[in-house]
Amino acid sequence: MVHARIATGAEQPINRDGGLAQAVVEEADLVGLDENGDVVTADADSASPVSAVGIAAAPTDDLSNYDSAPDTVRSVVESERSLVGRDRIAFINHGVIVENADEDWDFTPGEPVFLAVGGGYTQAEPADASGELRQVVGVAIEDGNALFLNINYDYTVA
Repeated sequence: MVHARIATGAEQPINRDGGLAQAVVEEADLVGLDENGDVVTADADSASPVSAVGIAAAPTDDLSNYDSAPDTVRSVVESERSLVGRDRIAFINHGVIVENADEDWDFTPGEPVFLAVGGGYTQAEPADASGELRQVVGVAIEDGNALFLNINYDYTVA
């Protein structure tokens, strides 16, 4: 899994919104909205497409994942993370640089970056007859391991 992080501008309120967290996400994961307007993971997959509305400004967690953990661990998770089904999370839709700390994207700078099948980022466009979402989420910059985020809400289905 890619270790993407927000490099600039995460505190800017003009380019963000929020909703009730309904999925476990990490900072800079692409997120969308479900039929209730809650924040879920974005995915270009034709079987269950969810268009991206932005990237998560912070991680979320599911407290039930820690049912067998000591109370001190559960307390730390509850105090340090937004929780699925309980807390609102913010998402950012443009104007920040997203860096891949793993440095394994190898994107071509200046070319568009798309929402990937399974979530995440890709420069591979979906096949014409696949039924997958084709949504540009930014443009690759620098050494190909960063992108300038600019979610395009005018997506198509390939």
